[in-house]
Amino acid sequence: MTRPMARHAGQHGFRCILRSMFSPTSVPFLLLTLFTLFAQPVQAIKFQLSAYKTPPAKCIWNAVHPNQLVIVTANVGKGDRQRVDIEIVDSSPQKNQYLSKRNINGETRLAVTSHAEGEVGVCFRNYLDKDLPSEDTPTRSRIIDLDIDIGADAVDYNAIAAQESLSGLETEMRKLEEIVKEIVDEMDYLKKREQRFSSTNGVCFRNYLDKDLPSEDTPTRSRIIDLDIDIGADAVDYNAIAAQESLSGLETEMRKLEGIVKEIVDEMDYLKKREQRFSSTNESTNKRVQNFGFYTFLTLIGLGVWQIFHLRSYFKRKYLID
Repeated sequence: MTRPMARHAGQHGFRCILRSMFSPTSVPFLLLTLFTLFAQPVQAIKFQLSAYKTPPAKCIWNAVHPNQLVIVTANVGKGDRQRVDIEIVDSSPQKNQYLSKRNINGETRLAVTSHAEGEVGVCFRNYLDKDLPSEDTPTRSRIIDLDIDIGADAVDYNAIAAQESLSGLETEMRKLEEIVKEIVDEMDYLKKREQRFSSTNGVCFRNYLDKDLPSEDTPTRSRIIDLDIDIGADAVDYNAIAAQESLSGLETEMRKLEGIVKEIVDEMDYLKKREQRFSSTNESTNKRVQNFGFYTFLTLIGLGVWQIFHLRSYFKRKYLID
């Protein structure tokens, strides 16, 4: 009797927390909290690239989703009689090559958009001058300072704010929306991968031809289908809600953000339940293995005792022992 009451109280408390979080008076606190939780620090790497006449490629790989913006900033140090080439590729089955640039010096900024799910690699080669003596080869190298921004980190929100005349709060909301969208995309990717491993869910179509149509006319009949599937917060028409409830632009964005955050919470609850289910299955399997080993041990002991008595009885019948 206490569990339903506790669950109802927990749900009521969660609704109260959501209402207090998404009230207009707590917008700055919400922004600060979510940025603290979801903001990703910019990662950079600095390394030394040795020069060879036939140099191997040194690649830095980063995971990306389709249609994600990738900004590569490479700062190549000075080095005489050396040529550094850069190439951006991905790990998809198509082995897409986004761009290739020869002889980069100083700071070079490149922008690409990923085509497929997988990893994008930034590859460098440091070519040594062919006229340089081979004994001088090991002493030649260049320092490369590499910075890779992906997704929301690669967007210049200051330029967007200047172009669209956005206020500071609206700019922060735009950035926060992109960060939350990246989190949702990542959760969708994990969910799709799990569905691909476990089962297949899909929308199926069948195009039936009229039975009275002659068979020779069959190959020329077809229909074009444009399919768009929206799930969760993406399926809600927030413009209609804003018009119905007379919400401002900021309140509409907060309502949309509330729906997205609720999806994230639901997805985390699902992952938690799945982990608990897998943990229970693991514990049950371990217990069964232990029981099987214990019963096998008892069976072997019983079989050994039976063999001893059986052999003793056999030897007595043959008068081999008293």
